[in-house]
Parts: sequence; structure tokens; C-alpha cells
Amino acid sequence: MNSVSERISKLKLLTYKHLTEMFGVDRKTIYRWVDAGRLPQPIRITARTVRFDAEQVLRCLKDHQG
Repeated sequence: MNSVSERISKLKLLTYKHLTEMFGVDRKTIYRWVDAGRLPQPIRITARTVRFDAEQVLRCLKDHQG
């Protein structure tokens, strides 16, 4: 497992901040990746809070790596 996969597997729900730090990209890039299907749609927790399912993120990454 690579370091990103290891960090993701320890968490159940990820924030935009988690993703930007893990991938070294800005929030706008995360939005583009979601729109392009490279990352799953976030889960809306409240009107202002969203999270990403860690297992879905990992699955999407594996699907797009090859």
C-alpha cells in the first residue's frame, strides 16, 4: 500500500482539507476531479458540511490508476 492509501484506510470520512493535503492539490482541483468522476460525490452531512467516504475514494483512485 502506498502512503496515500495507508492514510485513507485509517479514516472513514474525509474532508476537502484531507484530500487537498493528501494529494497536494487545491480545493478547485478536487471539485474538478469529482465532476470528472475521478473522485466520488461527497456525502452531505449538513447544509454546510460534506465528507467523502474513504473507501469510495480509494476505489476511485485504484480504478483510475489502471
